[in-house]
Amino acid sequence: MKTTKMNREPEERRGGFPSFCIYGRSGSGKTPQIGIFAEALFKHTGGTISEDGTLVGGLRTRLYTADRGGYDTILSEIELGLIELVDLRGTEKPWVWMAKAIQGRMPTPDDPHRWTRQPMLKDAQDNIIGCWAFEGLTEWGDALMRDMRAQAVAGVNIGGGAQALIEQKDDDGEKFDYAGNNKAHYLMGQNRMNDMISQSMRLPGYLIWTAIDLRSSEPDSARQVFGPDVGVGKAMTSKVPQKFTYTWRTVNVAKKGEHPKYALYLVTHQDPMVPSITCVCNARYPKDAPEAKKVQVVEPADMARAYTVVKEARTSATAVITSRLRQS
Repeated sequence: MKTTKMNREPEERRGGFPSFCIYGRSGSGKTPQIGIFAEALFKHTGGTISEDGTLVGGLRTRLYTADRGGYDTILSEIELGLIELVDLRGTEKPWVWMAKAIQGRMPTPDDPHRWTRQPMLKDAQDNIIGCWAFEGLTEWGDALMRDMRAQAVAGVNIGGGAQALIEQKDDDGEKFDYAGNNKAHYLMGQNRMNDMISQSMRLPGYLIWTAIDLRSSEPDSARQVFGPDVGVGKAMTSKVPQKFTYTWRTVNVAKKGEHPKYALYLVTHQDPMVPSITCVCNARYPKDAPEAKKVQVVEPADMARAYTVVKEARTSATAVITSRLRQS
């Protein structure tokens, strides 16, 4: 396959870019990784900044976020124009807006409840979107589960079977009902999240999803693992890394009382805080890459640098294979 330069890939490869899943505990530095990658992408694709602070050229990043934790850590990148923000927090009808967001569609300027019919491959200033970021798997899946609980309160029976529903009234007759999620809800949510991950891969450019980490068990194994939380139960947790090119984990490795220090783990590892737990990651290093090139952790955390590391490992593997072929 033809190798292309970074600044030519968006025109030449649609949906063939690497996809990243960055996961970790709340406060472990996941969101800043989107800002780091957005800046690197802009610079490596010829972007410059003028004397008055205006960004010129370069590929940009669009962030769709429903994360209630906010985006203050990348507010500077948003204000500069490196990242175009689509704030979905509090938006109703998650089944609808999720389907539109993963197509790259945008709320219209005049009415945020109406979306464009077609994917918007450029930002409001006519700059090409080269990276699509979604925050995040955990919150999106949780939004689906909350919506199904609300539908159950309204009398909608999803999937049949018993509904976990509590109906109560106060002395004035005002109703306060609450519904839980049943097995059908979890199955529906898992199927939808799986489909959305796959559909987002069709976007033309780099793809980033974030997630909170979740403790689970590997199928057919007693091994306890940390993996990305998809917000719809634990069944998908150990399988999510298979769906992305790279799955990396952010960790605050600072000791108690120290300023935060963030590390980005590229390969499966033992949790530095809970050594008995295996944390599932995937750098997809070629088997022929020299061991010295198979970096396990990037510190300080920097997903742009990590991506360079895995590309260099791939290049080294090619050199090893080429040398072996010449010897034969």
